[in-house]
Amino acid sequence: MLPLCASNAIEHSEIWFSDGNIILLAGSTGFKVHQGQLARHSDFFAALFSLPTPGDEPTYDGCVYIRLDDSPIDVHHFLQALYDGLYFQERKPINFPTFAAVLRLSSKYAVDNLANHCLSRLESEWPSTLVSWNDRERLVVNCDGVYSPRDIYTHPILVINLCLELGFTSFLPAAFYDLSRYGPSKIAESVLSSSECDEGSWPSVSGDVLLAVLEGRERGQKYVTHYVATELCKRAPSPFCTNAGDDYSRLCHESFYFIMLNILRCVGGLSNGRDADPLFTILQSVEMMSREDFINDQGKFRLGLCGPCKADFTLAAGRAREEVWRRMPVWFGLEEPFDEEKLVLDINLVYTDAEVELEEDETM
Repeated sequence: MLPLCASNAIEHSEIWFSDGNIILLAGSTGFKVHQGQLARHSDFFAALFSLPTPGDEPTYDGCVYIRLDDSPIDVHHFLQALYDGLYFQERKPINFPTFAAVLRLSSKYAVDNLANHCLSRLESEWPSTLVSWNDRERLVVNCDGVYSPRDIYTHPILVINLCLELGFTSFLPAAFYDLSRYGPSKIAESVLSSSECDEGSWPSVSGDVLLAVLEGRERGQKYVTHYVATELCKRAPSPFCTNAGDDYSRLCHESFYFIMLNILRCVGGLSNGRDADPLFTILQSVEMMSREDFINDQGKFRLGLCGPCKADFTLAAGRAREEVWRRMPVWFGLEEPFDEEKLVLDINLVYTDAEVELEEDETM
């Protein structure tokens, strides 16, 4: 808040009530509003108006005015939400310039109801728990299996910049992760649709953020390799495997080998634009166990895994996804690193083992 000062030219904004009794001045744009409305919703303005005032303040149109150091556009969106409310359509992208302005000023001026409303929307789009992330991802896959998050959710670059500006760090891991799933060239170019930002404004990330996103992307891909090596490559059958009498659980061994090859080839990930999405890749490895549309030289088939082996692998995959979620803030440099020695893995070894087995066994 800047001190009161004289002004010879005030442009009337659309928010100019004839019965208003206070003017907020942003740049040269004035907003004639009601002191009681501001004080009722904002602890900041309530405290400001409770201070004793001298009797010689400058006035305009019969009202004392207060100069703000905020942009007129932000003040307009903020006051409009304060008077008319702020509403979000379900399963529709938010108007981000309006959203950002309201969150920015409601946080600054302690308008808790508006700030909490905005934060709740951010939490639904950029959750802090894996369970909520799973719910988020299911919403953007249509009945044909097409994954299109930008039809519903704001571009992560906009969210990252806003959260870094305002200090809302709890949303950053999900936003960094979402951005890391783009190809490196798209991340670097920061390509956005004009519908998500002000006309002529094309936000981009800083060099530090870009580096953190790309490093996190690499660590996520490295974890997929770790997952393949520890959970799929030569996986032991369950102690209760019901195929144990069939040549030492051959059907289960072959099935896990087939899943491993598909993961290494990024089947599904590439076709969906999600080749750098460890959470999706691990989930896909579980879903493969129940698919019936695999094709070999004899036609369609399903994997021959027994129930106990399926159950053991499902639990292992669930633990791996939880570990990914726990490590994400470290991957993107948002938290201090902890022991990651077990993730040090020679990726070439995994591929070499797979190639050797592929040459030895062409039965699948």
